[in-house]
Amino acid sequence: MDSRFVGKKILLLDGLTSQCLEYTKAFNELGCDTTVLCDDLFDTCYASRHPKHKILGVSNVRDLKGTEEWILKLVKSNQYDVVIPFTEYSATILSHHKKELSAYAHLIVNNQDVFDYAQDKNNVMKVCMENDLPCPMTIFDAKSVADILSSDIRFPIILKPRLGFGSHGFHKIESK
Repeated sequence: MDSRFVGKKILLLDGLTSQCLEYTKAFNELGCDTTVLCDDLFDTCYASRHPKHKILGVSNVRDLKGTEEWILKLVKSNQYDVVIPFTEYSATILSHHKKELSAYAHLIVNNQDVFDYAQDKNNVMKVCMENDLPCPMTIFDAKSVADILSSDIRFPIILKPRLGFGSHGFHKIESK
């Protein structure tokens, strides 16, 4: 057991994710005091024996305002050394409140300007293409279907919004 971590109080958000459960186990092995924020009795971490503490609150994409209120309340309670998000929505909340909340705990999230820049898929694709990193072919300036069809793009074509997460706005077009 690494003595640097013994007793550190870790708040893990998004107890519904399997990643949260794996991190909880790992932090426990380091001697940390783990707490998870769950939205439901059936969340992965709430149903698990691994978290030392479980908070049943609001933590879901369907109630972002409620989730934000819970996260702010928990971090401002000054009970945690480190706070870790596992979903895009909770990371967004932490990032947008990082200046304010950093007085209470170390937040594992980028500063808002970096976070917001990386959230825009066009920015990410441009950086990848400019640096010869593998990425899907991306058309930035298409104004019409004709613009897309006259490009070098091949089917199937994937359309997705610049901002967002999961499958929201995702469309797959198989042929002309």
